[in-house]
Amino acid sequence: MTYPGESKSSKHGPRGNVVRAHVHPWRGVNYYHTKYENGTWLWSRWVDGLQIFKIPDDVELPLWRHEKLAAAEAGTPVLLCEGERDVETAEALGYLACSVPSGAVLAAKKWIPLYTKSLARFDCVVILEDNDSPGRKHGPNCARPLRPLIRDLRVVRFPELPEHGDLTDWIAAGHTRDDLDARIMEAPQWKEEGGARAVVTRMCDVEKRRVEWLWPGRIPRAMLTLLEGDPGCGKSTLTLDLAARVSRGAAMPDDSGGGEARTVAILSAEDDPGAVIRPRLEAAGADLSRVVILSMQTDTETREPVISDADVAAWETVMLEERAALLVVDPLVAYLPDATDTNSDHSVRRALVRLKGLAEHTGSSVVAVRHWKKAPTDKALHRGGGSVAFIAAARAGLVVGNDPNDESERTRVLAVSKMNLAPIAPSLSFRLEVESPHDVPHVEWVGVSGHTANALTSAPVPGEDRSALDRAKGFLKNLLADGPVRSVDVDASAKEARISKATLRRAGDVLGVVSSRVGSLGSDGHWTWSLRRSTAANGEEPEGDRHLTQDSAMKGITPAPDAPEAQGCLYVNHERLSDDGGLSDEGVQP
Repeated sequence: MTYPGESKSSKHGPRGNVVRAHVHPWRGVNYYHTKYENGTWLWSRWVDGLQIFKIPDDVELPLWRHEKLAAAEAGTPVLLCEGERDVETAEALGYLACSVPSGAVLAAKKWIPLYTKSLARFDCVVILEDNDSPGRKHGPNCARPLRPLIRDLRVVRFPELPEHGDLTDWIAAGHTRDDLDARIMEAPQWKEEGGARAVVTRMCDVEKRRVEWLWPGRIPRAMLTLLEGDPGCGKSTLTLDLAARVSRGAAMPDDSGGGEARTVAILSAEDDPGAVIRPRLEAAGADLSRVVILSMQTDTETREPVISDADVAAWETVMLEERAALLVVDPLVAYLPDATDTNSDHSVRRALVRLKGLAEHTGSSVVAVRHWKKAPTDKALHRGGGSVAFIAAARAGLVVGNDPNDESERTRVLAVSKMNLAPIAPSLSFRLEVESPHDVPHVEWVGVSGHTANALTSAPVPGEDRSALDRAKGFLKNLLADGPVRSVDVDASAKEARISKATLRRAGDVLGVVSSRVGSLGSDGHWTWSLRRSTAANGEEPEGDRHLTQDSAMKGITPAPDAPEAQGCLYVNHERLSDDGGLSDEGVQP
């Protein structure tokens, strides 16, 4: 640390005689803070008979009188003065006192943890300011780091003194210990003017509550959910299907949720309300009286809403008045403020915190739609356009993509890409159906799908790689035909067969390979890979809802007896497996 009054040499010009000197002993070395007749303050130390006007860079001096602080009782009030002379004055009056090395100058430059450590255990600290500009900054500079730790923290000023006057001058003017005691008692508890301080909330005082769901396992209430996918994959139609269910109080596609019919608010920047939104809501069976479109009206015009403090506050008012259970923002980027940098974590989070606050204040679910970027990725969390802060700020993430097994591209898959609140729910298949060529599409739910979010966002296999994928699929079918095989043995056999891990995982995704834990979590346990029983029996790949009961789409989607329980197995294509077949960091979302 650099201290004011240091020099690399001892040549300071004609500075005159020493006026005052103070010794700062620290770790066996005496450091001298000396004032000369010309008003200069210098730091020095003696090394082999030579006076060095420099403190080593790695030396951080403690508070002056730190040894007295260490020996004092915690209940003793401490006066934190601006300089050593005031410390001596306070000590003469019977106070426990200390100062920062170099006073206000150093306190303004850098307050170090060593100072806090010396003072944190005391109940009362009183900071004394000199009556000048550095002194008036000295109080806040010292008080700010101490505020969260000191129960009784005060700043005492002497405004009646001449410029540069201090405690010593005030006492010399005829004041006494009783006068100083009275001034200390009159000083209010210090707080940052116009600022904030940290507030402690003990977890024992926090009321525990259960997470509530609009769609259990997929869309939580009072939180932000992100719905992502390529343009044209059915995201908007899907949100309107969900809106229609909420408006009727109907159950969700898997027969969960439902109950009271509630209002849905929609922000849509891409679809015309009359030509697109209403017809699709009618096709989905919505109660149109419970679905509202949000726009902003000024004294002179109607304008598009934006995620600003003022607009979000207006939306909150509407949501509360309408008792809305769902807000759809489609697409999210259309409503971000113009100044938002969508590639900046900080900028994105500042915007999304407003939506987060709306969800919390109204108890409503907020579902925001975001488009995928063009380039495929292996991880669904990284496929969305812009900063990763979009999905990081959301508590739940859903993705929509084409079913990789449906070459007609009619079947879509809705998968959970992120879930902070519950186990990953099964993926669901749906199709966009129309009654006639001139009709609007509506969602027809098909059943549970074995494809996960990562499988939907990964790159398609190029034509020249198809043979490698087919070879890997055949390899897995043969290897796993007789039952489960230890994952380490699968990896070893694949390596011998010159099949890469990436191709092996893609093949496992297509085949619906299941990974299961056998034994305990310790060294006695291990992971196995196995085929679905339907795949092992007939050699066919699972498609859509082949492993479901045929009426699952009509009566609620539930796994058939030969399907693995949603929370009882781990799929290779969920990327839940580490290289040795164990659970990876992505296995359970934090």
